[in-house]
Amino acid sequence: MGRDECIVWPNKTKDSEHPTRPDFRGTIRLSVGAGPYYSLGLWKGKNSFNLWFTPWDKVSRTGVAPASDLTPIKIKLLPTRSGDPAFSGETRKAVVELRPASCNGQEVFWLKLVAKKGVGR
Repeated sequence: MGRDECIVWPNKTKDSEHPTRPDFRGTIRLSVGAGPYYSLGLWKGKNSFNLWFTPWDKVSRTGVAPASDLTPIKIKLLPTRSGDPAFSGETRKAVVELRPASCNGQEVFWLKLVAKKGVGR
């Protein structure tokens, strides 16, 4: 996977003791600047998803230090009319696309950020 895309996996730590944890989670690296990392939390609703991008707070295996000046981003992903992608939402700088997929028999989601025209990456 390149930057600005990732697979969001089922959260194995969500259970009856921790019902507010996200249903799915993953990590994405942005192509902006030095490429900050974000931890993703995806909550599945009846007909939509809530998505939180939280700045990664650990030094990555590549040696990239966390970006302390970034704030969490929260958006809602709604079904698209065309069905491709299945769900989408927007931030100020990008369109978020979410497509269902399967991997090793598990339900996963493929998430991709597409920069808006006229906005520097």
